[in-house]
Amino acid sequence: MTALLDVRSASVRYGAIAALRNVDLVVGEGEIVALLGPNGAGKTSLVSAIAGIVPLATGDVHFDGANISNLAVEDIVRRGISVTPEGRRVFADLTVTENLQLGAAIRADRQGVADDIERNFSMFPILKARARSEAKTLSGGEQQMLAIARSLMSKPRLLVLDEPSLGLAPKIVDQIFELMAKLRDEGLTMLVVEQNAAEALSFADRAYVLNSGECVYSGTAAEVANSDDLIAHYLGDGIATTALTD
Repeated sequence: MTALLDVRSASVRYGAIAALRNVDLVVGEGEIVALLGPNGAGKTSLVSAIAGIVPLATGDVHFDGANISNLAVEDIVRRGISVTPEGRRVFADLTVTENLQLGAAIRADRQGVADDIERNFSMFPILKARARSEAKTLSGGEQQMLAIARSLMSKPRLLVLDEPSLGLAPKIVDQIFELMAKLRDEGLTMLVVEQNAAEALSFADRAYVLNSGECVYSGTAAEVANSDDLIAHYLGDGIATTALTD
């Protein structure tokens, strides 16, 4: 496996609080890796460090063989990492199309941007129907679709999804995960942060489990799904019976 993302001994601190302690994580090219754990486990802190939003107290982040630990957020996006943040964070007063255009702000290929907007509209027909609507008028599920589509506009090599199913109705959650499966089939590398472990494990290749800022387990999705101890202590009940069927 060729490592696209390689996080080494990453620690993050907020003042006296250690949010992340010496975490290692590898995402191979073409892999889907799930990052699991309860609230406060350090998942978003790790994503923020990868994206350059928060500084590392210790450790390094390597992407495609280069150390990106000290790069600005925009430079990390240019390298090929795009993050769909928790809580969607769309630009509420801009239209759907304007949000997508902003997602492509690092690109200079106008025709390519226009083509990718149409491609996103084909993946998210509801966004095409609401193309001229302000993002604040969209439902929560529609805003999540817009947030993912906006992330795809930078043509990332690695898409990081932070809690993509959070707060959504079950029907919409199914649609979001169907899209993620489609992106997987197209070969997009993804790191998916999820509290809905059953859904994440159903299509991930491997998984890491965080708790209290530390990595307590890493292995294949099947190994995590079939570990009664992990489920009982970190991931909640009922995961093993719903996650993997093949």
